[in-house]
Amino acid sequence: MRPALLRPLRRLSPGRPYTTTKPPSPTPAPATPPDTSTRTRLNKLLDRTPKFLHPYTNGLRNAPVSHIISFLILHELTAIIPLIGLSAAFHYSEWTPEWMRERGEEYEGRFRRYFGRKGWFGVEAVGDGGVAASGVDGVAEGEGMKAEGGGGGVRIVMEVATAYAVTKVLLPVRIVGSVWATPWFARVVVGRFKRLGGLGR
Repeated sequence: MRPALLRPLRRLSPGRPYTTTKPPSPTPAPATPPDTSTRTRLNKLLDRTPKFLHPYTNGLRNAPVSHIISFLILHELTAIIPLIGLSAAFHYSEWTPEWMRERGEEYEGRFRRYFGRKGWFGVEAVGDGGVAASGVDGVAEGEGMKAEGGGGGVRIVMEVATAYAVTKVLLPVRIVGSVWATPWFARVVVGRFKRLGGLGR
């Protein structure tokens, strides 16, 4: 028999079983819901709120994502706006409430270190242990100087720390106000951006 005639037989010889079944593809890992991190952040925030506010905030835990994002935005705005506004009011009026100044001293070191790293308001970092605040005329003030006796940098640090303390005291009011305004904010502001990120799902 000629070799040319044997070639078709060789091709049909059972060397490897022929099958049309495709190997099973690996099962894809379940996708993480896009709102998991947002809800986690919300839950951490709500867990730190006073217990008497829980009746107002518990409904947010199962709220739509648009409402959760609206609440978080409002919560940040109600912290930033009073902090800036009160700091400016204390600075230009040259007055800070005595009953809040002592509480503001608890946060003074935090703002001293932050302003020192940034080099804002003449506050300069001098090392790991503290900062030196330069006054308006460039004279360095000591670490323990207070707003009423220190230079411009020291005074601003104390004013911002006091404004921050007032903002912390107003936390219950901020929470209730944010919850109250959340539906409106979600409908009017966040609702316009639903198509961009699918926030309404």
